[in-house]
Amino acid sequence: MKILHTSDWHIGQIFKNHSRQEEHNQFFIWLKQTIIEQNIEVLLVAGDIFDVSNPSSLALKTYYDFLTSLQTTNCKKIIITGGNHDGISTLDAPKELLDILNINIISGQRDSMQDKNNLIIEINNSENKLSAIVCAVPFLRDSVVRKNSANQSSSDIESQLKDGIKNYYKDTLESAMRISKNVPIIAMGHLTVMGTSSSKSEQDIYIGKLQSLNSSIFDGYDYVALGHLHRTQKVASNDTIRYSGSPICLSFSEINSDKKVLILDASNKNIIVNEIVVPRFRELYHIKGSFDDILSKLKMIKISTLTPFIEVSIEDEFVTAEIINSIYEEVNDLDLEILQINSQNRDREIRTNYEVQKLDDITPLKVFEIKCDENKELLDDEIKEKVIDCFKEIMEKIDEDS
Repeated sequence: MKILHTSDWHIGQIFKNHSRQEEHNQFFIWLKQTIIEQNIEVLLVAGDIFDVSNPSSLALKTYYDFLTSLQTTNCKKIIITGGNHDGISTLDAPKELLDILNINIISGQRDSMQDKNNLIIEINNSENKLSAIVCAVPFLRDSVVRKNSANQSSSDIESQLKDGIKNYYKDTLESAMRISKNVPIIAMGHLTVMGTSSSKSEQDIYIGKLQSLNSSIFDGYDYVALGHLHRTQKVASNDTIRYSGSPICLSFSEINSDKKVLILDASNKNIIVNEIVVPRFRELYHIKGSFDDILSKLKMIKISTLTPFIEVSIEDEFVTAEIINSIYEEVNDLDLEILQINSQNRDREIRTNYEVQKLDDITPLKVFEIKCDENKELLDDEIKEKVIDCFKEIMEKIDEDS
């Protein structure tokens, strides 16, 4: 049996006021063709399907069009788990209809998460014999794995979260093993695990200082299909605990890494993993140097299918508005799009960011942190940490109720 692992689609992302719709359209055309060519029977999508909890109608249409298009392929089982960006109600809205199409949605809705059997999905082969079991664990929200009580310290919360997540995977594995110990048991997850590297586009997802967990929480599973980190990578050099990464670059920090999907040969419990590189449908460039260097490099950029997105860092000692305007004028005759210009006036030690940043481009948490920094006289580091933790809990509660 061949299984494809992907994650972090972030459909509907607006990147510095620019839509990624064209890239997502190209990706889904390519992904369907890859599923056909590789004879994929099962598709696993490990969270962050959408970029926001309430995506646009266009983002939803893109999602549904792709899923229904797979009905003509040999991929007869699709398993989708919710990520920290995904709205539970958004994923659950068409659940009954998608069930008919053999598309399993595990959103992370709190009541359904209490019974681990709701997460166990049996995979049968063409002869209707059990050939694999998927433990479809979505992003584990605080309210699912920890009992909240008053007057808890940050260290208490961190310890309870770690234990809660570890026990959740342990209990889910035990539920799967009661069905069979003789077929591959695959876990899904959306979290940060130690021994990995992040880019600049992932949101922090846990309250307090808990940012990652030890990979030992997955002991006993034959493969772990992870989402949340946007770089394709193994966890602590383990071949069978992997992040697929996002299929398109979600920030300029990711431009030097290939985007990939992972193909699992799950014929037996010794799962073999192959990586397939996703084409770059739009190139992103970070160009730096003197004013003259930048103009020269801009002219050398080769145009691919879609207009390249560019970030510019000017290293001249003095950068004026005229210089900035000259760069924009230079690209008027080129099929290029400059999204951001940074400059460094070294003698004055002044850094200027010429990107106009709107609130829509940053997360509520980031806005709140900025406002906290603006009130340093009222918030020392300890109080600030507690206030931010409270804000995260409020946002998580809003997300659960939406």
